[in-house]
Amino acid sequence: MKNKNIDSIPSLREIQNLYEDALRKEAKATSDKSSTSLGEFFKNFRIEEDVDRSFSENDLLKKYKDYLTLNKSYQKKAIEELENLIAYEKFFLTVERKENQNLYASNFYGSSFQTRARIERINEYNKNLKELITSSPDAWEFYYQRQLLRDIENSNSNNLVDISYVLEAKKKIIESLKAGTPVYLVGHLGSGKTQLAREAAMEFSIENIIQDDLELEMNKWFLKNQNISEAEAIEKFAQLNKEKRTYYKEALARGSEKDLEKIYPYFISGSYNLTYEDMFVEKTLSLEKANSKESDIDLVDKVVDQYLTWLRSHEKDFKNLPYEKENLIKSKLWDSISEIFIARNSTYGTVVKKIEKEILLAVKNGRTVIIDELNTIAMENLIGLNDILQSKVGSMAYVTGLGPVKIKKGFGLIGTGNLSTDSVSYEGTQDLNPAFKSRFLTIEYNYVNQSTLGSLKNQTNPEKNELFRKVCF
Repeated sequence: MKNKNIDSIPSLREIQNLYEDALRKEAKATSDKSSTSLGEFFKNFRIEEDVDRSFSENDLLKKYKDYLTLNKSYQKKAIEELENLIAYEKFFLTVERKENQNLYASNFYGSSFQTRARIERINEYNKNLKELITSSPDAWEFYYQRQLLRDIENSNSNNLVDISYVLEAKKKIIESLKAGTPVYLVGHLGSGKTQLAREAAMEFSIENIIQDDLELEMNKWFLKNQNISEAEAIEKFAQLNKEKRTYYKEALARGSEKDLEKIYPYFISGSYNLTYEDMFVEKTLSLEKANSKESDIDLVDKVVDQYLTWLRSHEKDFKNLPYEKENLIKSKLWDSISEIFIARNSTYGTVVKKIEKEILLAVKNGRTVIIDELNTIAMENLIGLNDILQSKVGSMAYVTGLGPVKIKKGFGLIGTGNLSTDSVSYEGTQDLNPAFKSRFLTIEYNYVNQSTLGSLKNQTNPEKNELFRKVCF
């Protein structure tokens, strides 16, 4: 006997369509309620869409919503677990590479069994993450909804949107700085080189700080819990890593001056008139008191000592003098000694002062520095950078006019320059000396991959156009 209810049971596709219709109607109802531009008369007599409310009361639809909520929660957890495993392996990879740098006493971190094993795991987890996102609509929705929110956040903060072209360029810059190699970023006018340099420099600094903090805290935690499994260690890492990243994300928005000083790069605007002193140490003349190092109390003590010494040496001369005359002489003596000291310590002398500038400050404080328009600075002034550019972090570099200076961990240098070609020439720029340029990793960064011809629907390779994102599964 045929079941009469079979025809009334909708398919999964039909339920999904009902669910999407319900979402649209809920969104429209919310939009209509929040509308403030229409007057009461127009709202009252406006033609409204006939909304069928039965869908929202349908038990089957409610169960489907509950199922989607549960599944999205599961997919969210799966994605976050894979991302944490990737972060954990990258954390260990950095530790192994630093160990290699210490072993080789060089910026070169080479390759070892440990680094190769970590990279293999990172690749495997990335592959699993990609498969999860492409195989599950709910995983895809969570991943790209989060990405869309980051895009909006970056746009509101006037930061670059995290498209592939930008992320790849940032990755190259940060990896180069980690290896102790300065970066020269070249491209055409308005391509976003300076903004990219700023963001990469800040991410490099934050990653260094978080890496050091995590190494310290994970080791302290392990010393108190030496019987734990690696799974427990990975869970602890996830907690600490999230805390650190949340802290520095908030610090960028409304952090203290102390936090921001550690993150923000020093900045130099290049020009042909920029001198070596402008980048390293500026010498100025200053007028200072001859005895400016002595305090007022020290000077008073000297006046008193001189006064008492004179009285002791002329003690016999006061014996036969009347009391009034003796006091008058002593008063005049005090005034005379005081005036002499005031005169002596009010004289000024010319002193040469050295004011440390951005590159030297970055080297000594372990900070990043950006030299904007590097290729507009006279080559004879840039040559002074040579020893710093080729020296290892932790070693001594020679600075003309100052002597050896230790390069503190965290130092990194990024230069930007406009790219002149046969068809486009930027006035005031020059080709860098090949020997000087060889000390940099040169990255060409131009306009975002794009196609402005035709409509979005009719593009041959829409995935290569990074002016927009695909936001449907």
